Amino acid sequence: MNSDDELYCEQIETNICDENEFRCRNGLCINRQFLFDGQGDCTDLTDEQSLLVIKKYHNFEHCFEQATFDCDEHWCGREMISCGDGECIPWNQRFWNGFDCSNFYTHVYNCELEERDAKSINFSITDNYGRCTMNITEFNANNDPCLLMIKCAVTLHPSCQSIGMFFTEGKDAYAYACELCQNRTLVDYASGTTFLSPFIRAYYTPKQFEIYSPDFFSKMKVRQPGLLCVIGEHMCRGIKVIHNGSTCFQYNDIFEQSYPFSPYDYLFCQSVNHSVTYCVSTTFFYRCQTSGECISKHRLFDGFVDCFDASDENNTEALNSLLPLFMKDRYNCTIDGNSSNTVMRHFLGDGTSACWHGTDEMSLSINWQQQQCFKSDDFACSLLRDLYQTTNEGQSKNILRFTSLCDSFWDLRNGSDEIDCSEWICESGWIKQQSNLSQWSGNCINPEWKCNKIWDYTDGSDEYDCNRTKSYPIPDCLLLDSNKIIPLNATNTMAGNGIVECSGGIDERVTFPCNDGFPLNERFLCNDQITCLKPMDLCNHNIDCPTGEYGSEFWCGPRPSFNTSVCKAEEFNCLEQNDTGPCIPDEDRCNDERKSCLIFHRDKHMCIHRRKYNHQRWDRLAFLPNRTDRNRKNL
Repeated sequence: MNSDDELYCEQIETNICDENEFRCRNGLCINRQFLFDGQGDCTDLTDEQSLLVIKKYHNFEHCFEQATFDCDEHWCGREMISCGDGECIPWNQRFWNGFDCSNFYTHVYNCELEERDAKSINFSITDNYGRCTMNITEFNANNDPCLLMIKCAVTLHPSCQSIGMFFTEGKDAYAYACELCQNRTLVDYASGTTFLSPFIRAYYTPKQFEIYSPDFFSKMKVRQPGLLCVIGEHMCRGIKVIHNGSTCFQYNDIFEQSYPFSPYDYLFCQSVNHSVTYCVSTTFFYRCQTSGECISKHRLFDGFVDCFDASDENNTEALNSLLPLFMKDRYNCTIDGNSSNTVMRHFLGDGTSACWHGTDEMSLSINWQQQQCFKSDDFACSLLRDLYQTTNEGQSKNILRFTSLCDSFWDLRNGSDEIDCSEWICESGWIKQQSNLSQWSGNCINPEWKCNKIWDYTDGSDEYDCNRTKSYPIPDCLLLDSNKIIPLNATNTMAGNGIVECSGGIDERVTFPCNDGFPLNERFLCNDQITCLKPMDLCNHNIDCPTGEYGSEFWCGPRPSFNTSVCKAEEFNCLEQNDTGPCIPDEDRCNDERKSCLIFHRDKHMCIHRRKYNHQRWDRLAFLPNRTDRNRKNL
């Protein structure tokens, strides 16, 4: 109550760990002997790969039903909402239907958003204390018929019959809400409670109910607050600021923007200039370029955005002037001998590029996505620990296993370990690609991978002569030079020759390197032969290719006229029932055993299966020096 928990925070911000200690993101220190051992010791887990959060701790989703030290001590970053038990969810999902804390913490003051009965779409009512009830009479509106009607309009809840406000049609309910609220500009969303932040209050607005739309997405929008207003007293950059609630922002201006973390503090303080005594210690503190926050220099170029303007991760001038004290335990994002930025080793191999060129996922000499540290004696753990003593030049060198050469998997950026393999002798039991059409020919694969509907050889010949009744496992080729459609099979020799000749790059999925250094694989290559799209970005009504070619009927089939999606994470929207779906699990997409999208068959478009084998085999070693080209003859 007296804000003691917020005192002396600058001491943690400027905390310097001993030489034998590792500094966690939150400023606390742990002994280096616990670094990268497969067990989180920092409360924010930055002493381990971020993959550990998913694969070992399962995103802490089970913390609501078990009491463990790991759950109790887990700290969520400012870009997340803490569920109070160790689980975290992204801050901007606070008002998303279906993206909730497992303990239902995010249901508080949000009950109208939550679907309780999937068959009847029966929504709950939020009572005065933020809890969910199934009876409107348990909500005390203080004789406010406008607020009561809004609750009934957004839910069409059966209990509204008891107060004479039940409607079977949303259009009629909206019209009555507008009538009862016509003299109001703001209506309390959460009984006057600042549940989002100590100085943010949420409101409904009558304008939200002026137009009724029956689609699911529009109905969910009116269940969200229309305005969010700043109110109260807060210290802003060394100056006390008071807001009376007259400064407000539209819901979309906060939750539909790409802010790196919740913007409440920034919005409260954005009109305040810096005080004379604010952020004067340039030795330990950095003032964000345009947003003005004062943060510890330990937070610069760590892979986490701490400035609202993101200058702590983008200001290369600040990077070049940083003292070694603030650069300890950073991974240098080096490519072509130049270091563009740095990140904590925590991010290496997590599937998302934190380095500008993606070298935290695939460097010139290490495929970090194959290095997973789950036990202290794992090779990846040793590799990650050793980076602490590695110079910028030495960081881009690696010991590569002989068995990783010519094994059809890219262990080096741009696949330089998989070319000129025609004379390579496969290890015992493996089979060799017989064609010799290009420098990409001659790779070796496990015989178990033959006829599994996934291209493993660069030309796809491991999927020939498989005696299957179903079609060859790749779409036809739409030739870029003539727009003719031809099959990609044993009758042609264009696949795997290193030259993109088909729309989407489907003929070179194993040879074409995207900007992240990984092969195109199941992704879609735009006609600019630069932009690689994830499968879920294809046919999603957003123009991602510079020329927009991926929106053609060849790839997407007949297209509906709507432009929204309401499916949850790990779901695919068939876009067949207005904009309400059906939503199918991602694993049902491109599944030959299931027919889920029955009208447009969008689940069968661009169906190329991703390679997910665990092919690591740690035996013979080969030293691989720093390399920037694809020539492996000098090994």
